[in-house]
Amino acid sequence: TMDHGAWNILDHLPLGAVILDQDFTALFWNRIMEAWTGEERSSVLGRDLRDHCPGIKDPLCEPRIWEVIQGGPSAIFPAHTQPRLFNCTTHSGSPRLQHVVVSKLETSDHGTCALLAVQDVTDAVVRHELFKELRDVAARESEERGKMRQALRETRDELRRLATDDDLTGLMNRRRFLELAK
Repeated sequence: TMDHGAWNILDHLPLGAVILDQDFTALFWNRIMEAWTGEERSSVLGRDLRDHCPGIKDPLCEPRIWEVIQGGPSAIFPAHTQPRLFNCTTHSGSPRLQHVVVSKLETSDHGTCALLAVQDVTDAVVRHELFKELRDVAARESEERGKMRQALRETRDELRRLATDDDLTGLMNRRRFLELAK
């Protein structure tokens, strides 16, 4: 059981942290969430987050969060499979990619709640995408080098043939006779 007064420890996490009660009312909104969303804690607390954050109302998300509040297993919403639960942006204004874990939290004054831990995975996803691009470029370049090596081998073989055989008659030329004589 976590008392309301102890929730401020969540301000020191390098993650966004949100606590919702059974009515999806925001009971806690940490400093990271303030920074990522630009929304002051005071403007969010006491509000139904389904109205404030449309991603929570998503038919894939809302029932799973409700299930956690009712005592079900934790829910994980990976960045690549779910709508953005929160409108979080980076410093450049692009959307933050969010990995959200929803866990049951027993509180002494609000009963069973949901703790949403929001991790910004934007940099990791961008690096992964860049890695895939670079891997694809390297594969294409490797294929091109293979084709060029094959073309060089064919050209070398043709030059050898031209250097040792008479093109008009197809017979061995003087160079070929000298090589055979050695």
